[in-house]
Amino acid sequence: MIDARTAGSAFGAFMSLYRSPLAPYVFYQLQSNLVQRQIAETLGATINQITNKDLSNFKIAVPRNKDEYIEISDKLASIDGLIIDLKKIVNKKQAIKTATMQQLLTGKTRLPQFALRKDGTVKGYRRSEFGDIPEDWETSTLDNFISKLDAGVSVNSVNEKDIFSHGKNILKTSCVSNGYFYGHEAKSIVPDDINRAKTTPKKGCIIISRMNTPNLVGELGYVERDEPNLYLPDRLWQMNVCQEQIIDNRWLAYILSFPLISNKLKETATGTSNSMKNISKDSLYSLSFPRPSKDEQTAIAAILSDMDKDIQTLQQRLDKTRQLKQGMMQELLTGKTRLI
Repeated sequence: MIDARTAGSAFGAFMSLYRSPLAPYVFYQLQSNLVQRQIAETLGATINQITNKDLSNFKIAVPRNKDEYIEISDKLASIDGLIIDLKKIVNKKQAIKTATMQQLLTGKTRLPQFALRKDGTVKGYRRSEFGDIPEDWETSTLDNFISKLDAGVSVNSVNEKDIFSHGKNILKTSCVSNGYFYGHEAKSIVPDDINRAKTTPKKGCIIISRMNTPNLVGELGYVERDEPNLYLPDRLWQMNVCQEQIIDNRWLAYILSFPLISNKLKETATGTSNSMKNISKDSLYSLSFPRPSKDEQTAIAAILSDMDKDIQTLQQRLDKTRQLKQGMMQELLTGKTRLI
């Protein structure tokens, strides 16, 4: 809907301007399940478009009482305002976390307990392949910290989670992104293929997308807990970490998902197709990164993890508010619940 943010903008060739004295109310009706179903039924098999005639023929429910549709629009606009405010807070928190990662994972900013030498002088920096890093940091390759790299198995599935009584699901490659693991990104394994699935996510492991589109290959996520009902497909690896006396698993996931390092891994991906790339085991094992002491890793990981929890809490509030809006639309835009 056009407001102060879009007033005066030009419209593209594939856009239409719809004018109505009931514009705010129609705006929400166009988002409703009723109209979305009508849109889906109108779309063609090859070129998806909605004509002005199609738009004019869509049916919506409109209260006879003008005050009622104004009240409905106002209620939904209030929820939209809350959603916008929450999104701004989430984006701000994410920006703060990104800046914190930039400082802590490169050593540009040192936590006070690690900033000084034994004589009380400030620690300096040295040159490395990553630029200037703290003098007491090392450069390591990933092969020193991988005890096992498990691959998943491709199975037949249905594109919806938990639709069979067995409750077993195969992960999508979209289950990992920017260091996060999303267990809800999964599909139901068909009953005949249950026994073929073999690798489940384990707490403390890191799952890596070894085969994907150029933008998504190399994405990874840290597993917070065992997931016995989820299984890896063949396009995902599960990295088991060793030498835990000198490496913090959570910190390792943060540094590997940090653009300075993750972009290096993505650049190693090969493939004849421009749409699908593959990372070799050798490329993964030879990936290098700057490494502080185990204590500093753990302290950095604790700070970033607390930020993640804060962001996750806000994101959950945002998701619940969106669900609340959908519920209100279902009730108010169909007349199941009346305001007047």
